[in-house]
Amino acid sequence: MGSPRSNPGGSCSKKKGVVSYYLDSVVAPLKTLNSKEGVLLLEEVKAPKIQGTLEERLQTLEDTTSSWRKRFEPYEARIKDLEEKYVHTVSQLDKFQALMWDVENQNCAYEYLFKKIAEVASTKYIDLPLSFYNGRPYPWKLEEWEAHYEDNDAKEEDPAPTTQAWGNST
Repeated sequence: MGSPRSNPGGSCSKKKGVVSYYLDSVVAPLKTLNSKEGVLLLEEVKAPKIQGTLEERLQTLEDTTSSWRKRFEPYEARIKDLEEKYVHTVSQLDKFQALMWDVENQNCAYEYLFKKIAEVASTKYIDLPLSFYNGRPYPWKLEEWEAHYEDNDAKEEDPAPTTQAWGNST
């Protein structure tokens, strides 16, 4: 046999197929607790009195729902319009974000390219190739070569010593 707690629902719980033991308390009419002059009163809540037949009540319910539906239709159209504008705005935002990313990546690509160019320029040997003619680096421009290269060679060459070297006595 079960404990007294196993069947809290009372008579309803004895019925087959009932899932909830508390169904009787759910189905029972609502009650209110009132206190008058220190006495606790338990009263049932009275349902509103029904006027008219079932068909009339259904007709009034249908009329009120249709009137609310008519009031709601303009808002539905406005909501659809706002939804389309929102989707368009979001797509434009995505487009501009993609363009910004492209520009940023393009800048990164240019920075990478310039970095590579700087690396290549810095890895080249600084000593320019020397001429076999006089041992000086080649001039950058052909005009410099023709006009001043040999003149500068003559100026930069050490003049012949006019005095005797050390150790010689005269």
